[in-house]
Amino acid sequence: MNDFNKVGVMHEHFGLPFTDSGTIPKMIDKETAKFRLEFLREELAELSKGYADQDLEQVADALVDIVVVALGTAQMHGLPWDDLFDEVMDANMKKIRVTFIKQSKRLSVLDLMKPKGWTPPNIYGVLKAHGLSKWFQSDLGLDLDAPRKTPPDVI
Repeated sequence: MNDFNKVGVMHEHFGLPFTDSGTIPKMIDKETAKFRLEFLREELAELSKGYADQDLEQVADALVDIVVVALGTAQMHGLPWDDLFDEVMDANMKKIRVTFIKQSKRLSVLDLMKPKGWTPPNIYGVLKAHGLSKWFQSDLGLDLDAPRKTPPDVI
């Protein structure tokens, strides 16, 4: 069982929203979104404290907690996690490693960047394949089936 499914079992155990094979991706309500964002901020603060204290145990605990909270939030959205993850990772693997600090938006040679011609992941395509309706598309006046343009921060 992968981590996403383990978090789903935990959510089901505690009566929290979770993803199953028939779940259609959806937005969560504003109150729940606010709670989940605050939960993630709390875990990020613990990670920051672990680094400040040079405490590997605290860093490890915070990193796992961040993943659990993020996956739990994805469960609440009914997201097809494995397919989304694969889509994003396929696009990420087509990036290139920076060789000079000035190439990085985050000013680090540990960064990746989008090469010329890089194509972003088709998140909407994955969501659509899992039953996401277009109800919001017409409300926003968007053509989400149109190819996305490559962001301007490419080399």
